[in-house]
Amino acid sequence: MSASLIAEVCGLRRLVLSQCADLDNPADYGSRLEDYKCWHALGATLDRVEFWNTRALNQDLRTLLDVAQGFTSLKHLAFHRIVVHTRWNAFAGPPAAGPAITWLNYAVEIRRALPTVNIVFSDIRIDSAQTCLPESALRWLMNEAIPIGCSIGIDRAQRLTDDFQSFLPLWDAEDSHRGLQAAEERKDGQLVDAAMCSRWQQFSNVRRDQGEWTTI
Repeated sequence: MSASLIAEVCGLRRLVLSQCADLDNPADYGSRLEDYKCWHALGATLDRVEFWNTRALNQDLRTLLDVAQGFTSLKHLAFHRIVVHTRWNAFAGPPAAGPAITWLNYAVEIRRALPTVNIVFSDIRIDSAQTCLPESALRWLMNEAIPIGCSIGIDRAQRLTDDFQSFLPLWDAEDSHRGLQAAEERKDGQLVDAAMCSRWQQFSNVRRDQGEWTTI
């Protein structure tokens, strides 16, 4: 949509942005994301923004965050069916960091930039359109790692990274066909012990000053 047409839109509250079709050239991903910034003209009224069917290189995620920050009345931000390509680079080899950590780091950046916005992830794919981050991992990210209003300093970010790397194989197993079957059979249990997330519970549930705070 052209800037002139966008300027004529009034009172829009929800905006869904999508690249619509797969892009053949990864080098074009960033420029497509830059095009989303034309919608900032509606930032005063928009309170819900959703990104769907979007492809991005690792270095383009900063642009995606800039787009989100441009909506000044934002209350809800959602990412659905996002594919992040961390291995494609026209000038160098693959990055040193593990691919899955890319989305964790991005989630931390989003929360730091938008501390009071509700953030939702679903169907997040890293390097392969066929491989999704486990749903259990996404739930942990939304509910335990970056809940609304949390403060993420250097120490907390490092603990998040360590735990994410440790838990990811368990989440993969839990969300596999056999894991789902086992959960159905047990009903009252999960492969991943609930205690592993205890230190990310909200302060109202765990009072450190009364000695109820536990770590694993």
